[in-house]
Amino acid sequence: MLQSGSTSGASRRLEWVARGENMDSLEMGTNTWPVERRRYSRIFLGVPVRVHFAGIPQSLTLELADVSVEGSYFRTSGPKPRRGQWVAYGFVTADLLVCAARGRVVRVDDAGFALQLEGTNSAFQTFVTDISAPFRRAA
Repeated sequence: MLQSGSTSGASRRLEWVARGENMDSLEMGTNTWPVERRRYSRIFLGVPVRVHFAGIPQSLTLELADVSVEGSYFRTSGPKPRRGQWVAYGFVTADLLVCAARGRVVRVDDAGFALQLEGTNSAFQTFVTDISAPFRRAA
């Protein structure tokens, strides 16, 4: 049940839709989503990869949730690195290419952490280019 006292733009629009009212004159074009600041599309993967945190001798297998040319996001309920810490990871593709990347942690949240990539090998660059090709727009 919708409450009429809600104040967010999205809630108001939902109330008007639920009542069957015309929304043409109401805040159309108002975006309540956060502004996307990424220059490159994220490709959602959800695959296990080996991850190494700087200063910790043993590696972990974590879920690489998404990747782009400039960054990666890992999901984990286990240990997380601290912001600014170096992290490296790698995986082997179906074509037996060994992909490797490293970067600094730029965000840590309850679900995982994000890296800004600062180094990748050519196999990683080829992998990301190949999987992101369907998402690129023609100029």
